[in-house]
Amino acid sequence: MADNTGIRPRDLATEAVRDLIIDEGLTAGSRLPSERDMCATLGCSRATLHSAIGRLVDEGVVTSRVGAGTFVASPRPTINLHGATSFIDSVRGKGHVPGAKVQYAQVEPADGHVAGRLSVALGTPVFTMCRVRLIDDVPSSIETTFIKAEQCSGIERHDFSVESFYTVLREEYGVVPLHGSERLTITFVSAAEAACLDTEAGKPAFRQSAVMMDADGVPVEYFRAVALPRRISFSSERRWRHEADHA
Repeated sequence: MADNTGIRPRDLATEAVRDLIIDEGLTAGSRLPSERDMCATLGCSRATLHSAIGRLVDEGVVTSRVGAGTFVASPRPTINLHGATSFIDSVRGKGHVPGAKVQYAQVEPADGHVAGRLSVALGTPVFTMCRVRLIDDVPSSIETTFIKAEQCSGIERHDFSVESFYTVLREEYGVVPLHGSERLTITFVSAAEAACLDTEAGKPAFRQSAVMMDADGVPVEYFRAVALPRRISFSSERRWRHEADHA
């Protein structure tokens, strides 16, 4: 795979494997050709192909099974950043089974960061919940939620491994997060996160955070999450303004 553009061989091989999947019409569960055949077809070394396959595994494009080969992965659930579809609906929409493991759920004093996000005084009691989100019983993300304890007294007694957090907020406490600001960045999985997500520390991941507000514009929830790209993808809708606004 000779190239004089400065693009790394691994990147060229990665895109070549993507093209091969499309050109061959391979679908979820289809087995890719053997490494020997792909190296011959793509004109790359086995080491370069291994690196490319590893990247595609991390991105959720393919899966690799020792002794069996490399296969096209099932479509990942897509989380809409505009909030039109919940995690549960997104996962079910792709034919998977959603789940959750609660790491902890407790009332504690807000630190400076959380207090700033919720516009409350330092030390204000907040309900804090950390859950590992599951797709087909496989860890996909770690999500930590903060909400002012005064607006949801006793919420820590609920079991949010089976109950819907937002349904409880709405039906029991009348708290409805309607809109907010959301941020998506790239991070690397820490050792503690890796243990929860059953992956290796240092793997790339999405870091998602948001402050949600009620109808009066008052912050009611702050959450942050780390999600594995091979298990979850994100989408957003872009709309152009009138041509005169961006000529």
